[in-house]
Amino acid sequence: MPTTHSQPDNDHLFNVAAFNECIQMAAEVKAFTGNEYKHFQPKGTTRAMATSFNSFAEVPGATNYCGQSACASIIKAWGHHQGKSDLALATEIYSRFPPDLLGGKFGTSPARIAEILKAYGFKPEFATISVWLPGGFLNPANQVAWQLHRSHIEDQWVKTGFPVITLVDGGMVGGDWYQPHWVPVISATNTGVTIGDALFDGMYSDHTLQIDRFHEAWEVRFLPGLNFVSILPQPL
Repeated sequence: MPTTHSQPDNDHLFNVAAFNECIQMAAEVKAFTGNEYKHFQPKGTTRAMATSFNSFAEVPGATNYCGQSACASIIKAWGHHQGKSDLALATEIYSRFPPDLLGGKFGTSPARIAEILKAYGFKPEFATISVWLPGGFLNPANQVAWQLHRSHIEDQWVKTGFPVITLVDGGMVGGDWYQPHWVPVISATNTGVTIGDALFDGMYSDHTLQIDRFHEAWEVRFLPGLNFVSILPQPL
């Protein structure tokens, strides 16, 4: 079971307007996924995947663009960047599809992520746990849905060479607390997960998290309805 990590006394950082925006984002995710759990399977491919998304170019002056950077990593990994440099690709995406939550102040919505991926030749699917009861991982009533979802995303997508984009708690991956953060999940084992575009030391780079730590971050426990959100991009 995931372990418990202490959280600093930072309730004063809670942004009510941003929280309400995220409630709307949860409604978006529900609309994408539908009321029933959808078990989308990745299709086989012979294309070589990138093994690392380290040092993906940062766009000068850009803010709150983790969603755009996550998409850029996926686009480059599948070779859909049309030979553009990292900086040129990231700048193009940020210019065409800027962050849209609270006028861009709180990042990027799932709809905008889907819009980006479609524009670069992907079919994005969404998966989440629609009902996550109090008690989290320790609540037996959550276990069936959790194990199904974990196996679907980690075993059938990431471990087979299809990186996904997940929404995580920024405070658990080196960023700000109470801020959802989009990251590409590059690889997974039974003990750890490697994410790209992490916020460690203020730089975008790969980082491997202990598996339980990642699961806790993925839970995004402060946002109802946005638990274990995953975007599953398939190249067309």
